[in-house]
Amino acid sequence: MPLDPPHGLHGILVFGAAVDEDGALLPPLVRRLRQALAEASADPRALVVVSGGSVRGRPAEAPIMRDWLVAQGLASTRIILETEATSTYENASQCADLVARHGFQSVTLVSERFHVLRSRFLLRRALAGRDLGVELRVSAAPDDLRALEALKRRLVELWKLLKDTVRAPP
Repeated sequence: MPLDPPHGLHGILVFGAAVDEDGALLPPLVRRLRQALAEASADPRALVVVSGGSVRGRPAEAPIMRDWLVAQGLASTRIILETEATSTYENASQCADLVARHGFQSVTLVSERFHVLRSRFLLRRALAGRDLGVELRVSAAPDDLRALEALKRRLVELWKLLKDTVRAPP
């Protein structure tokens, strides 16, 4: 029978999403956090990295994300904060640094369905740029987008992916 990996060899990476001006969670971020909580429940040894800084003068996302997860019963000792990233590009870069620092052998990226293509691409590139051969899995949070809004979001994501593709490696 194989031994369970030691605590911390698996990281669950949650890329931030906008919070309200007063720091209140908005539905997209709640969906991501619920998905991350389900992933953390399925792997009690995993550490959860919440990534997101202050965007447009709003409070930093990561501490708000941590507080929500703790309020839902996740131990604060299982949560790592990344409070500098202000974009998906920076989420990927900062999280790749944390993957290296904590020695994760596998990571699960949590984001919403419409955001997965770009966030996975950027994270994969950031990990490769640091020569980190970790196993990468994606856990897509469901969204409640109607067909037209889903199409609009995907088109915006494709445009951002094209822009991010020409950026220098993180």
